[in-house]
Amino acid sequence: MAFDVPGSTRWTSNYSANITAFYTLFDGFGREARFNSAKSNEAQVEQSYVRTKQQIVYSVQNSYLNVLKFEQQVKVTEENLNKDKKLLERITEQHRVGALPIGDLYRQQSAVAQDEYNLIAAQNTYNKAKADLLSLIGVDVNEEYTIVDPSIAGQLTQVQSDPPVQSLGSFDDLRRRAFESRPDYSNATEAVRAAEHGITSAWSRYYPSVGANTSFSSGANEFSQLGKNKNYNLGLSVSWTLFDGFTTNQQIQSANVGKRNSELALQQTERQISVELKKALLDLEAARKQYDASQKALVSATQDRRVAEERYNLGSGTLLDLQVANTNLLSAQVTAVNNSYNYLIQKKNFELV
Repeated sequence: MAFDVPGSTRWTSNYSANITAFYTLFDGFGREARFNSAKSNEAQVEQSYVRTKQQIVYSVQNSYLNVLKFEQQVKVTEENLNKDKKLLERITEQHRVGALPIGDLYRQQSAVAQDEYNLIAAQNTYNKAKADLLSLIGVDVNEEYTIVDPSIAGQLTQVQSDPPVQSLGSFDDLRRRAFESRPDYSNATEAVRAAEHGITSAWSRYYPSVGANTSFSSGANEFSQLGKNKNYNLGLSVSWTLFDGFTTNQQIQSANVGKRNSELALQQTERQISVELKKALLDLEAARKQYDASQKALVSATQDRRVAEERYNLGSGTLLDLQVANTNLLSAQVTAVNNSYNYLIQKKNFELV
């Protein structure tokens, strides 16, 4: 006999919610070491940025002073050309009336041609230095810019009143001040600190790890009843790795090597700063002596040229004597310009060091 059983459908539902939190209470000071190492790394990046910015500023100042120096050389060369042109006009007129031989005319024409060549070379050097500066500061080198500095005359005048290099202090004192102010030295110091924290972090794996955990859970067949059935749990866990295949020991050895390398890098930085400081002092002292010597030579060359011109005008001197005196004066003027700006550049270099 067959019976018909009516079909039925039954739905069941279950809702649950879980929240779990875990906090490491102690991990052998590894967390603190990693945090301090990250701070040292951040300080390294900041110090590298500061040093890079200082070097860029010095490069711009150096290029800028070179532009002003070459501009002064153009002016000196141009003034010399104008003087020789005027002298050529006078010699030409005197030769026309028979007062001077043709040799003097040819000799002065040759001098003017040489002056024109020198002016072209000076202008080319100036234009290239200007292009280098414009490229360095990030502007279009094809645009026309006028480079001026109203304060440069005062800086050049102040050179004579600058104290001697010996008055800046002893080498040990200057080196100590350099260590305190140089960002690259701070960078190397922070690298050593970061390596020390790395060793602490590596050793932390030999210590047990202690953590606290808590959880909340709730379950119900109906969503509206979900929050009524609550369960809270609070626990404490301790884990300790007894053997990890010498991985921790290898990491400690690697961290020690890293620290040693950073210490060697710090020592190298100290030596580098010391030699840079020594060279900067030597260059600054030499630049000051060269400046003083060129100023004396300029005074002598100016007087020699004046005497040679007077003798030539009176007929007791030759054109060759005047041309030699004029060449010596031009050389003294160019040397004085070079040494003046070179002294300012060496001052900037000393400040950078």
